[in-house]
Amino acid sequence: MAIDLSDWGIIADITQYREYEDQVRELNASICAMCTEAEALNTLQEACRNCLVAANVSRHLAQLEGACQGRDCHFPIIRDATIQPSNHQGCG
Repeated sequence: MAIDLSDWGIIADITQYREYEDQVRELNASICAMCTEAEALNTLQEACRNCLVAANVSRHLAQLEGACQGRDCHFPIIRDATIQPSNHQGCG
């Protein structure tokens, strides 16, 4: 039994569906790549945070703040040597 595909509306809908499917696949691949990159950056940031703690950077916080000379400096360190985490969104 042969199927009559002379209904161009159905063919157009199938073609559009496949195009949307390809776009979704590409977006999901991009999201996955960005999540992987974000996880790597979080790991690097954590390593830097550990170095800052090991170097007892909070001892030098006043000097660091003084070096800003009125500029808006944001250091992830508070005076009790706690390294403040930045706000970040995880991947789900």
